[in-house]
Amino acid sequence: MAGYYEMNDALKRAEDYFSRANELYSEHKYEGAVEAVERAIELAPGEPKYWYNRGVYQGMAGLHREAVESFERVVSLEPAYSSAWFNMAVAYASLGMVERAIKAITSFIEKEPANGDGWFNRACYFALKRKEESALSDLKRAIEIDSKYGRIAADVDVLLELFALSNEFREMVGEVEE
Repeated sequence: MAGYYEMNDALKRAEDYFSRANELYSEHKYEGAVEAVERAIELAPGEPKYWYNRGVYQGMAGLHREAVESFERVVSLEPAYSSAWFNMAVAYASLGMVERAIKAITSFIEKEPANGDGWFNRACYFALKRKEESALSDLKRAIEIDSKYGRIAADVDVLLELFALSNEFREMVGEVEE
């Protein structure tokens, strides 16, 4: 019975650290948030949300490599944790690891095919790799989900640069601006 109470106490303390980490994050104190959530992880290392938030805080602190490691831990614990796949892709892209970003965002899209953010981000990643056909296809899908992506695309340098001479791109962006 003592083990049960010790476990409940550890989980309560972990949640307290997690709450403190979220407070620090909301105050833009990202390093402090990382430290607080790491204390929660020490007490409950199998809790995916702690690892996920750690990755978010690390990304905000510019620690993208560490963020990737945190998001990888999340998906090892809970493969269906779609936002971990999304944020892992963003962290990989921030590191210039675009092929890995494409793989991670593809996992996100498989889990949330109706989420335009995934399609739009993958279009941008494909554009970075100069994969015009794939980028256009994903951008078109994002715009089908929500026309806002056409307006956003009109302001994204990597897309504008790749598709400067593309009539199809101009038509997609123009259709939503009218």
